Amino acid sequence: MRTSIRLLGIAIVTAVSVGLQAQDLPAIFAAPAAGVSAAKLPDIKGLHLAMTQEEAVAIIKSLYPANAIRMDSSKQADGTVRITTIKTGQDCNPVCDTINVAINYPPNPAHVVGISRTVKSDPSHRPTVDTVVASLRQKYGQELHSPGTGPTLLAWEWDENGQPINPSGPSNWSPADCAGVSVSPPGGVTVADMIPHYTRDLCSRNVYLRVQLVTLNVSGLQVVDQIYMSLAEQSMATRDAIAAQQAVEDANAAKQKQQLKNAQQQKAPSL
Repeated sequence: MRTSIRLLGIAIVTAVSVGLQAQDLPAIFAAPAAGVSAAKLPDIKGLHLAMTQEEAVAIIKSLYPANAIRMDSSKQADGTVRITTIKTGQDCNPVCDTINVAINYPPNPAHVVGISRTVKSDPSHRPTVDTVVASLRQKYGQELHSPGTGPTLLAWEWDENGQPINPSGPSNWSPADCAGVSVSPPGGVTVADMIPHYTRDLCSRNVYLRVQLVTLNVSGLQVVDQIYMSLAEQSMATRDAIAAQQAVEDANAAKQKQQLKNAQQQKAPSL
């Protein structure tokens, strides 16, 4: 399982820099021919996967006060600063509702690849498990029946056109394990290594939602105390990670080429 955190109708360019072309990627990672439309993908509180960074920031600002919003960023090799995560925080005693939004790593355009949400119920108004599950089904459709899932752990899977998928895999695999998303490429791994690894990894493609309910028994009723949600666009995140690593490799190759050229232009010492 990948470490958990660890875009409205816009086509995202699939990606890649000079050394790796789109046709070099296995077909299982290819984006829809018309691009990825955020409007077709699931959302959490109006935040859609594949939404642009700017759209996500605008929605977050409409939902939370400014002092509850934090944006983490990193400085890139070219000196530019890129937002990596948009987080909200509130006083969670006794109730809270927080969101984390993961933005992909460059060079691909900045868009949302993962969203997580934590909800802590008001102790005096905790909803029943049946009520929460019915609400989730109304929004996302029928959950998957897969190993390890049940009334307190639910999972959904879609393709990049937003169509539900009922996946199959080894008996020890569950789509509930696939809703964590890594937004940057693993260190020390080349593109040549990444592609076969991601090809084998069932969690490196499609779109996943995992919902974990923490329940209590109150007066004979199973009620929900906390809800943990994790939504991820794994196909897009995989393309982004490969493109990011390819950009690093291209930059290193260009640097070495320039160093060689400089060396060849140096005059030989007087003999």
